[in-house]
Amino acid sequence: MLCRGDLSSYKQDSIWSWFICFCTTICMVLSVGFTFALGVLFPVLMNYFDENREKTAWVSSIIIGVFCFLGPISSSILNRFGMRVTTILGCLSCAVGLALGSFTPNIIILYVAFSLPFAIGVSAIYVVSPIIVFQYFIQRRSFALGIVTAGQGLGTMILGPALQALVDIFGWKNSFRLFAGILAFASLTGVILHRKSTRLETDERQEARRKKPPRNLSLLRDPIIFMIVLRNGLTTFARLVPYVHIVGFMADKFGNYFAAFLMAGGVAIVASLVPFLLVCVKQDQKENFDDDVEETVHPGQIEDADNTELKSRGFSHDSAISVIGRDRLRRSSSFALALDSPIF
Repeated sequence: MLCRGDLSSYKQDSIWSWFICFCTTICMVLSVGFTFALGVLFPVLMNYFDENREKTAWVSSIIIGVFCFLGPISSSILNRFGMRVTTILGCLSCAVGLALGSFTPNIIILYVAFSLPFAIGVSAIYVVSPIIVFQYFIQRRSFALGIVTAGQGLGTMILGPALQALVDIFGWKNSFRLFAGILAFASLTGVILHRKSTRLETDERQEARRKKPPRNLSLLRDPIIFMIVLRNGLTTFARLVPYVHIVGFMADKFGNYFAAFLMAGGVAIVASLVPFLLVCVKQDQKENFDDDVEETVHPGQIEDADNTELKSRGFSHDSAISVIGRDRLRRSSSFALALDSPIF
């Protein structure tokens, strides 16, 4: 029943929607949060494989680099197969990477067996998470999206000390296997997701959509969107490096790295929530303003005034539609700016 459910049968912004938000946040904690908590294993892997810092750092660097570059591919998979399949494949790919990594005899094989599959899974989860929020929320969408993106900071704060405690007790290989089982269980989150209603679509359109997913890059023509994408690509090269070496640095200089994870995770959580809270406040103010205008001005008067203003400025009806379309594109760019998380 859950596998065949339709999203239209569940009310958005309901208790079920918040449960989905919680499950999605857990997936972010276990995938993206685990990626930035891997710094705990930096000295452990360096001693176990008897390798230098440069080769050992590639374990985390491959995950971060590959999963960032796989964003367009993960988006294509999401467009073709849907958020349910993408979520399941993402969690299972992370679980497979952790399981295979626990049996590697040297660090070169660890790159292929662990880093690459785990990066593929993290990329899928990171791309599908905001789409899940979009499907299940309307009024509280910005706040729910802030909670989900804060999962990466929460994962950094929690999984760093937790992973170190597990490594001290069970060793890094058994810790990998434990997290592999947890992520395999987390893949059940995809089962409880429901399809978006497609009652108005014919079977032919659905088949065409599966065979040829849409690839519309017109949004990149907007200068604001293009600058956001370019800025993200450039800053990611530098600001993710400390997560790889922070544990070794704190251990060498101060003998304790627990505070570093708390600080990094806390900053990430606050920075993830603030932009979306600002969006919520702005939307509430706009809705209140629109309600006041509707109460004081008759809709017919607004339409007549708009037509008179357009004619006085030399706009035709068709050109006015194009202006409105560009204005909506700029509004969407403001949300994309809020979507720019403090980590990626």
